Amino acid sequence: MNLLAGMNIKVVIEDMKPDQLFVPKSAIVLRSGKKVVFTCEGGLAKWNYVETGVENSNSYIITKGLSCGDTVITQGGLNLAHEARVVISD
Repeated sequence: MNLLAGMNIKVVIEDMKPDQLFVPKSAIVLRSGKKVVFTCEGGLAKWNYVETGVENSNSYIITKGLSCGDTVITQGGLNLAHEARVVISD
């Protein structure tokens, strides 16, 4: 297929990043200009300042601020406060 001036294409490049922690973009909220990810610990929302690395259209790689095994809250973070009661649903 030949492309002509003014035509658009979408290119998706997939690359494996082993041993990386990533979260969906919906999990990250801005608080005071800093990136925050809420986790659930003992039924309470805990905010965690994070640093991000490489991103794609859906996710960020987390370089600092979370640990493997943390329960990340991926929806509703804009309405959460630190130590708010949360219920995990499937």
